[in-house]
Amino acid sequence: MSEFVEASLLEGARKICKLPSPKSSLYYVQDKELLIALLQEDLTNSGELTELLLPFAKKAEKVITLTVKSKIEYQSENLKCVRDDITFIRAINSKLPQVEELEPPNFIVGVAAGSKYSLKC
Repeated sequence: MSEFVEASLLEGARKICKLPSPKSSLYYVQDKELLIALLQEDLTNSGELTELLLPFAKKAEKVITLTVKSKIEYQSENLKCVRDDITFIRAINSKLPQVEELEPPNFIVGVAAGSKYSLKC
């Protein structure tokens, strides 16, 4: 995931600070007005990271979280839909017509889950 973010989002970014999780940092891309937290997440730090990032997320116009899981962990009653796909995207409350909803029993964890929950409350 970090390679994807670095190649696609961090061009012209300035590292603001290192976060208390291995290989995790906060970046700002001035010309795009983006604040990006790149997390190599260990779930033991996710509560602390969520608390650190929450003030920024609450002020943002839009918060997008990306979480990568291996395809083998994906569960569905209709696995034939994705059997031949190398990668696919699912979302929670997405407004994009081409992105399907993440269906139960799949779930997200860590900072992505903490941010989603905290911003709804």
